[in-house]
Amino acid sequence: MLTLISLVPVILIGYHMLRANSRMLKREMLQRQQTVVSRLATVAQSYTGHLMQLFTVFTDLHTDFGGHDFLNAQDLTYLRERTPSILYLAALDRAGHTVVADGTLSDQAAYRQAYKTLLHTCVDEGKIYLGAVYTLPQGGKGMLFGFPLRAEMQHSK
Repeated sequence: MLTLISLVPVILIGYHMLRANSRMLKREMLQRQQTVVSRLATVAQSYTGHLMQLFTVFTDLHTDFGGHDFLNAQDLTYLRERTPSILYLAALDRAGHTVVADGTLSDQAAYRQAYKTLLHTCVDEGKIYLGAVYTLPQGGKGMLFGFPLRAEMQHSK
């Protein structure tokens, strides 16, 4: 009987210690997850910033110094070949019609869904459009970008 009575405090203390350790482990796991998410967000933000800068400089160079008023198919092909993460490039006029395009549109549903917002953001507001990250049908992740071009460069064929 004395043995059972002496085990009760040990069991209670052990149970309390297990709960405390469990809470500490959960808190530590959450902190590590937050650190990883923060680092991933920084990498993603840096990469999208790099792409935005690449597109801006590319369009400026190829339209100002490229000898033509607007991006052409060769320009888009050149950029896509040198940047493997780009699956599809298209230049649209103010009405939203494709002037030139290169590559394969990997997820037409995501493109169609974001099309009106992309046009409004780029054409009407003159801002860069960054779409949501989505899963590509063939696997992997994708994101839709839209970059406004200067008004004098936006004309049809």
